[in-house]
Amino acid sequence: LKCSVCKAKALFSESKFCHLCGVPLVKVEGLKLEDIGPEIAGLFARLDEDDVWIEGFRISKEPLHLATRCNEHDWDRLRSKFAEVTVSSAEVKQEIGSSDDSGEAPTRDIIIAADTSRVFYLQESCSMTFKDGTKLESLIRKLVRQEVDPLKDEFLILNAVQFRRRCPELKRVGSRRTPRDTAFYTYDHRRLHCMREASCPQVRLRIKLSGPAVDELCNKAITSLGQRDEISLKRR
Repeated sequence: LKCSVCKAKALFSESKFCHLCGVPLVKVEGLKLEDIGPEIAGLFARLDEDDVWIEGFRISKEPLHLATRCNEHDWDRLRSKFAEVTVSSAEVKQEIGSSDDSGEAPTRDIIIAADTSRVFYLQESCSMTFKDGTKLESLIRKLVRQEVDPLKDEFLILNAVQFRRRCPELKRVGSRRTPRDTAFYTYDHRRLHCMREASCPQVRLRIKLSGPAVDELCNKAITSLGQRDEISLKRR
């Protein structure tokens, strides 16, 4: 197999796309492993057997995205798609506990990890103490000292709504499709505030609502809901 554009030879007999420029390969005779350039061969020598080399991808009915022609937004959309599949196929587990102030019964929900920067507040302010009177600063200190971990401790899992956010600012000239990424609204403002103040890069979320109907609702109401990444504290 050989690239019809840059003339590079395929790394593997089952390859369908060029590893350098991403265009479809054509058949050639006499390809040998030693024909591969030492730089590329060295790269593959360092890969583990479970590593994946992405030559291109297609999301739904979109045109094929060639790896070497993708920008960071394209890769972000692919990562978001992986995250969606992980959520839909993840093992459902029994989780105890709910929002800061609710008395909900235990429910069966999906738990995922997400970048803190993608999780937004639904309100402008919250109390500076928890229900039991403990100050938020106490939890912030524990997070900073790594006495508790958002990705391990169950009580730090936040209830959230997941939606596919429209990103018109990333729309390509001439494209009819508006790019989207994955974002979240949490019900648990105090704990999110603590994790933001402690500079936690990721949090765990218990997805309470998601799907096309939620996507449509959140996108239409996003001006009213806002995308708050800051919240003010008030006394009870």
